[in-house]
Amino acid sequence: MNGSTDIVRVGGVGTGRIFQWAHLNPYPRLWRKARLVAFYDLNRQRAEEARDKYAGVLREYAAAHPEAAEAAEANLGELCRCDSLEDLLDRVDVVDVCTHARGR
Repeated sequence: MNGSTDIVRVGGVGTGRIFQWAHLNPYPRLWRKARLVAFYDLNRQRAEEARDKYAGVLREYAAAHPEAAEAAEANLGELCRCDSLEDLLDRVDVVDVCTHARGR
């Protein structure tokens, strides 16, 4: 974990429909313990969409829960789409993996 805080920074890998529908939605409620901060997908546009969707989810949560507004604002400032898995790993403490199980 990073040394400056007890908040775990999470990165999402594989940010398609299931990630956007199920994985990212719980994170705003975890604001005291975890922040979803980085997004990586082989499809750059999907990672950008997930980042943007999460920004919207964070804003909605903060509007409904004023006690979380400051944390949500800080989280918004940390959001990034990563160009590589290595870049994501340099920014986070934990990885939320949501890649497909199909063989190639």
